[in-house]
Amino acid sequence: MVLDAIAKRIEEVGEIAKRISADTIAAMPEVDWRGVRGIRKILAHDDADVDADVLADVLANALPGLRAAAERMLEAGA
Repeated sequence: MVLDAIAKRIEEVGEIAKRISADTIAAMPEVDWRGVRGIRKILAHDDADVDADVLADVLANALPGLRAAAERMLEAGA
């Protein structure tokens, strides 16, 4: 159940990323937007093949950078 919950939250992040404006994406070039949207697609359509190691990598390596970039944007008033 924990793996499913984590996968669902990551999928939701990817869904939100699909609605981010081109200007915001351009202002955050350090974020792998293609990867963010790609993991959403995999989780939404191939959830039977969710790999715990891949999710752990996303949590440890991708999400902290995305969070930091979003916090910088918010602090800058964007």
